[in-house]
Amino acid sequence: MEIHLNSKHQSIEVFSEKEIFFLNIADIIFIEINNRKTYVHTVNKVYQSRLNLRDFLDLLPDYFQQIGKSQIANSLEISAINKSFSSTPKISFRNSAKTTWVSRKYYKELIMKKRSLL
Repeated sequence: MEIHLNSKHQSIEVFSEKEIFFLNIADIIFIEINNRKTYVHTVNKVYQSRLNLRDFLDLLPDYFQQIGKSQIANSLEISAINKSFSSTPKISFRNSAKTTWVSRKYYKELIMKKRSLL
């Protein structure tokens, strides 16, 4: 059985290949669904989870923001949002070379969330 969220220690159960990890939620930079699988990205590694996106949105703190139909980002870890008029805005994260995109539908909400956290 998967431990969804341990509020005392702020950790979540994820897995990578045959190992189970108890990941500190502050280490998560973004979560995505790809081919019906949930991937939890940290600065250095990608894990899988059995939770779906709705479960994560219900369990994680307010600074986690939906950024697309199949993605959630940790607003505290976003270092830049590159808005291009011809393409989807791109998000960069602190201390990571990883990037992802924010859909136009969620762009304004993400900017407001980011500003409220300053």
